Amino acid sequence: LGALQGLSIGGAFVFAFPLGAVLGKKYGHRTPVFLAAALQALNALIIAIFTPESLPPSARVGRKLSLREANPYGALAKLFGKAGALRDASLIYSLVTLARSVMDAQFLNYARHSFGWTPNQAAPVMVAVGLCLAATPKLLVARLGVRRSIIYGTLVCAVGQAGSAFSPTATSFVISVFVAAVGFACIPALVGLLTSHAGEAERGALIGGLGSVQKLCSAVGNAGYSRIFAYSISEAAPFKLPGAHFLASALLLLAAHLTALDRL
Repeated sequence: LGALQGLSIGGAFVFAFPLGAVLGKKYGHRTPVFLAAALQALNALIIAIFTPESLPPSARVGRKLSLREANPYGALAKLFGKAGALRDASLIYSLVTLARSVMDAQFLNYARHSFGWTPNQAAPVMVAVGLCLAATPKLLVARLGVRRSIIYGTLVCAVGQAGSAFSPTATSFVISVFVAAVGFACIPALVGLLTSHAGEAERGALIGGLGSVQKLCSAVGNAGYSRIFAYSISEAAPFKLPGAHFLASALLLLAAHLTALDRL
């Protein structure tokens, strides 16, 4: 499951960002959003009609649908409601996911402002990063193990994001982005760790909870990193640091690293 998570994140960078850049430039900035909504609707239709129930019949006996639990808040309560390893791993996952959302939120704006890149120039970098994100978990997690992948991954990510924040040239920025991409192998490792704490009948609810965390972090990250970037290049800032949002991401990853060292 963790490996599939890595492939899904990598696929977003390989296909979604370049396609969004091309469509946005040719047909307007809202076109990629409408396409994403249509794909989500198609995905929901496929799940409702064609996707079989993954839970075996023996695990479904006596279980009733609880509307109290079958919602984003109920799913989050499962992750954070009780003290212990599950809540600790969920906290680390939330910090890392919020830190990773900086790439979605302000990669292109930062590259345009600092290095004069166009969407077409940024797209190949995002494709390469996506391939790295897809391949790294398979190569590293199996060799390092889950715990060390999380601990080392969060630290490597923090270094990469800090490097992005202070990159003086486009070359050093690309190198820093790839360093962070290697470190983000910690995300599939975290997903694997979290699902290992859930029973067979609870795994689907846990994965739904992780989806809720991901969307919440995306919403907070898009708003927060946009404001940090806007302030950092404005006249109101005491000094100019266009990569301040990457520095904020690095601090979140450092917090995740320290939490992993202490609690995993």
